[in-house]
Amino acid sequence: MITPLNIILVFIFMVLVPFILGLLFERFFENGDKIVFSRCFAMGLSVMLTLFLIPAFPMIYVGTSFRALLYVYSVILAVFLIISLILNIKSLKTKFQKTVSTIKEELLSVDKLYLILLLATLAIIAFQTSLLIFKMHTDTDDCRFLAESLEAIENNTLLRLHVITGDELSFPLGEMMKEVTAPYPLLISVLSVYTRMHPTVLAHVILPPLLIPLCYATVYLLGKTILKDTKKTICYLYISSIVILFSFESIYSWGYTLLTIIWQGRSISAVIMLPLLWYIFIKVYVEEKMTPVLFFASLTVGLANSCLSGMGALMAPITGCVFAFANLVKNKKLISSILIGISVIPSGMFAIIQKLLW
Repeated sequence: MITPLNIILVFIFMVLVPFILGLLFERFFENGDKIVFSRCFAMGLSVMLTLFLIPAFPMIYVGTSFRALLYVYSVILAVFLIISLILNIKSLKTKFQKTVSTIKEELLSVDKLYLILLLATLAIIAFQTSLLIFKMHTDTDDCRFLAESLEAIENNTLLRLHVITGDELSFPLGEMMKEVTAPYPLLISVLSVYTRMHPTVLAHVILPPLLIPLCYATVYLLGKTILKDTKKTICYLYISSIVILFSFESIYSWGYTLLTIIWQGRSISAVIMLPLLWYIFIKVYVEEKMTPVLFFASLTVGLANSCLSGMGALMAPITGCVFAFANLVKNKKLISSILIGISVIPSGMFAIIQKLLW
């Protein structure tokens, strides 16, 4: 049963915390006097994932307890939250008011037809989100992912019990090795403790209504950056929602990944973090320079992909290399292309480590 206390804790740790962490980057983007909420929440989630990956990998490797990881991560998270609040608390009210004013101006400048299209898009997104709130989909991989999450809480271990046999292990075996470098299931354990909810309930009921809208927020970021027009972006968002709604032709399609297994790390990587990485690289490509905020954003999102899955750890450097080559050919910018490559090296290192372990 989900209680009011659970809902309050979910809001604090899965809405408020990502927002505050996202402000660390938001103040340094080109429109730092305003808040782009979609980018703020997406970057905040990437910071949470990266901050978890950094202590989780060595602690899993040496076999410390789950409680030790929980305490270490909580301290790191608290430090970054305090830093963000110190940097942003004074200007937050002004930025929020200016952001709301800008949104109102944009909506008032759009024709009624496009507003109707926007409402239709929001209705489709709400319908898609409701599919996983009120219906249940079970996936065979949950037998490993959520079992690992539950094992950490119940036994105070980090991947030291075999998820099928229950045997004690000196080191993770088989597919459990993937979670050594991509420990997202253990982050589910941490969030479960924070929100006082069972990991399965958290994954299947709470995460979908948070992550599905965040996926579309990332789609909006990409559309606005490429199209540079609110009307065209609304059309792009509407078409994307329709395509996703009917893209169940394969278990590898975007629609299946988003609307059936969004709580799994590989899905979050595929539909949120990798598109967010594309957004960052597109900004580098369009602006023809790699600014410090874009470099550290790319570094953070790349590591967030590593935390989520081995696929994400591999795709981040591949994406970076493609954009670096395109930037070099089109813009003739050698330095920014090199910086793109450097920013995804840590993610590539996790991909290599996973292959060596596997």
